[in-house]
Amino acid sequence: MRKLFILALAAAAAVGCAKDEVLDFNKEAIGFQNAFINNATRAIDPSITTATLTGFNVYGTTQGNEDGAPVVNIFKAVPVSGTAAAGYSYNIQYAQYWINGNTYNFAAVVNGTVAEEDLDTNGMPESIAYDATTQTDLLYAEATATGQASGNEAVAFTFDHLLSKVKFSFQNESAATSNSGYTYKVTDIEIYGVGKEAEVDVTAFPTFVWGTPTATYSKIEPLKFGHIVAAGTADNEVAANVGAQTTYYSNYERLMIPTAQATIKCRIALLYNGAEVDVTNYDKTIDVNLVGGRAYNFVLKGSIGEQITFSVTEVKDWDNDHDGKENNGGDDNGDNQVDTNI
Repeated sequence: MRKLFILALAAAAAVGCAKDEVLDFNKEAIGFQNAFINNATRAIDPSITTATLTGFNVYGTTQGNEDGAPVVNIFKAVPVSGTAAAGYSYNIQYAQYWINGNTYNFAAVVNGTVAEEDLDTNGMPESIAYDATTQTDLLYAEATATGQASGNEAVAFTFDHLLSKVKFSFQNESAATSNSGYTYKVTDIEIYGVGKEAEVDVTAFPTFVWGTPTATYSKIEPLKFGHIVAAGTADNEVAANVGAQTTYYSNYERLMIPTAQATIKCRIALLYNGAEVDVTNYDKTIDVNLVGGRAYNFVLKGSIGEQITFSVTEVKDWDNDHDGKENNGGDDNGDNQVDTNI
């Protein structure tokens, strides 16, 4: 068998202001419109998509247009809920209002944890903590606006995936003509030695930088991807027999904190007519260089060895030179003849 390998302030708007002048307050509430997930790659479970996003936490500031105006925090982890189809809203107790001409900055987080010490002096996220054991998609977005400059349009967020998404596939590269009962079965695909808990710095977003993990998946408690299975099968938990010139995929995709290396472990069996004739217990650390926001397919490849062939070295001549020491049922008297009385 050949080698097998591995080739995301409540405020009002003053329209005019002079001494003793009556102010006209136009209380237009700040709202958030349909959010969009930035999908550079196709999103599949467990990813969040634009259609499946049901909520996020909002942070925001406002600043007047006069020189030296302070930056004021108006949203701090305020929950916003809804759907892309129906729109998004938040509790009236947190309601904030546009001030005409003010500058606004917003940030939104999905599934990450932003502690008090992870906020800047204006109450905006600098870093986000993530626990990969939750296997929930970590999203982040930022937006800017000018008060009522666009007719009170809702704030539009475009979210980016901060994690990497990983799946496995197995390609049986054996020639189709050699598929005489030989198949592969790949089970118990695992990754360990990668981050389980870490923080991501978003101060320079859209550039974001992951810090060193504070906890990692171990060989004892790895990140599990299941088996290689055939798509559309009734029970996708049962490992498939991968025939020649066929590619099947892992029955789990996982979200991972981006990493440069990963240790991959699985069991790869070569079968002939359903019986194992060779087993490879793959356990190897490889360079992967995962980038947040991207989806990866780790490809395992295998093929059976060279076909067994046959040749003839020679056909031996008859033995006509007996020495009289052997008797194989005849009368070997050394004269190359058998005497038989009838």
